[in-house]
Amino acid sequence: AAARGAVASARHPPAAHRSSGPPRVGPRPAHPEPTCILMIETVAAVAALPDILAEPGIDGIFVGPSDLALSAGLPLSAQDGDPAFESLLREIVGPCREAGLPVGIYCASAAHVHRFRTVGMTFTALLSEAAMLRAAATAYLTAARHDPAPPDPS
Repeated sequence: AAARGAVASARHPPAAHRSSGPPRVGPRPAHPEPTCILMIETVAAVAALPDILAEPGIDGIFVGPSDLALSAGLPLSAQDGDPAFESLLREIVGPCREAGLPVGIYCASAAHVHRFRTVGMTFTALLSEAAMLRAAATAYLTAARHDPAPPDPS
């Protein structure tokens, strides 16, 4: 039911009930249909995946790995290679592949991108701009605070 509601909210009439509203920039010949990607963040959603994927109008699936790990009773560190977590991800990837749908996942690091590709993820999302900026600023400030070796007196 939640998947059906998400699709209905993402599609314009007559297919569903998303508002077409007036154009903001200027006239457009047609409103392109938005892409409808549903999030899977719980073990219950993984179990319901066959029913979710049966809903027409879904364009892809996106995994929230932290919430999924916690829902499965696993620590957040399970994303770093825990076999139980990777098995859970494969339970998502397989049906998505069979349905011909892309499946993506949030990645907290480049290592996660590579790991999750080996599990079968077809797209990834990296850190938010805010998180990347914070990491870069932290690295820069740390380097700036480190006193270089004193000059050689000779």
